[in-house]
Amino acid sequence: MIGSRLLFGIVQAIVAIVVLMAAGAGAASAASDATCSGGSIAPGVYASLKIAGTCGVDSGSVTVQGNLTVLPGGAL
Repeated sequence: MIGSRLLFGIVQAIVAIVVLMAAGAGAASAASDATCSGGSIAPGVYASLKIAGTCGVDSGSVTVQGNLTVLPGGAL
């Protein structure tokens, strides 16, 4: 009986690890292109980010995996 409980616990741990790994991979691939026309840039991961107005990061972290472009008239 104890052996089957131990086996069940190990299986649960493996399933939890696989689910967390899949969720992390999904979040990493969810990065998209964005343009800020003014105001606050939402925390998150971006494939690329264009700044077209006066933009800032008020809270959290912003990660740009590709190009960060400040367009004419833009300020960061």
